[in-house]
Amino acid sequence: MCCLLFLTLSAQAAAAEETAAEVAPFQPFTTSLSDGAARRYYLAPAAGPPKPLLVMVQGSGCAPVFRRNENGEPSGWIGQKELYRLSAGRYAVMVAEKPGVAPESERTGGGMAGCPETFLRRHGLQSWAAALTATIDAARAHPAVSGAPIRLLGISEGAVTAAYLARRRDDVSHIAFISGFGCNLIDDMLVVVRREWLRENAEARGEARQRGVAAAVSELENRFRAVFSGGAPADGLIAGQTPKFWSTFGVACPAEDLAASDAEVFVAYGTADEEISADGIEEITARRLIASKPLRVVRIVGGGHALETPDEPGPGANLSSVFRQALDWMQE
Repeated sequence: MCCLLFLTLSAQAAAAEETAAEVAPFQPFTTSLSDGAARRYYLAPAAGPPKPLLVMVQGSGCAPVFRRNENGEPSGWIGQKELYRLSAGRYAVMVAEKPGVAPESERTGGGMAGCPETFLRRHGLQSWAAALTATIDAARAHPAVSGAPIRLLGISEGAVTAAYLARRRDDVSHIAFISGFGCNLIDDMLVVVRREWLRENAEARGEARQRGVAAAVSELENRFRAVFSGGAPADGLIAGQTPKFWSTFGVACPAEDLAASDAEVFVAYGTADEEISADGIEEITARRLIASKPLRVVRIVGGGHALETPDEPGPGANLSSVFRQALDWMQE
């Protein structure tokens, strides 16, 4: 099973984003929660009168949202520059640093291996959502941000977090949900481990095939059983993530959150997503239909977790296209 579950952005898409002609003017700010800890966020105002706030929520891992390039200059790598460029002055764009991540932290990809101890111990859906709530509230007070409802755009883990926020904030008008899962990531992981064993052991036949799949799934079942019985070490990693991740993000139900939210919903995913069971995302579609609420879905046929396909016109082109479609839809 891949240890970099929920990659923040594919290497190809990141490379494409780094060559964007425009450099977004992201300004650093801090705010605090009741525990006194500082929460860092970055805001890129648009020119002219105040604009609605667009919040980008990144995927998993503990890398900072900006890193130093070869010239020593801060460079965004989760797609925030591309998102700002495509917003074309329509929004003030915000991205927040996860609690426990320092600007000088090393980039670690989508897994938690190598993350600071404080991050490993604290990062979970509810704590991250609380930190985002504080930074959103602070950003809304900036003179460059209008009083219009906010827009959320989340990728992977960030999509799950954005759905959680949309249900709990009545000031969210639109949410773009990209490469998240439908409901209950534990279910998806059992599908993924079966799928991976079959791919890696394509030559297996008969009883060997049956035993192999059973053993692979059983091993993962036992590891998750330890998580929910309290027997898993807090700093032990399962598929690259901590028990706290699995007990919070792992049991989330974005389909339920989005069905309960009155926000407009845009969903994009790759039908060949290697990190989750892509078919499960259609539970979002089903629940919105049952609730008689509108929904726009972009299905990238053959697309992976970062929406990449063998025939896309360039690195990150599909993801950039989805960004553009989502931003245009938010303005409709």
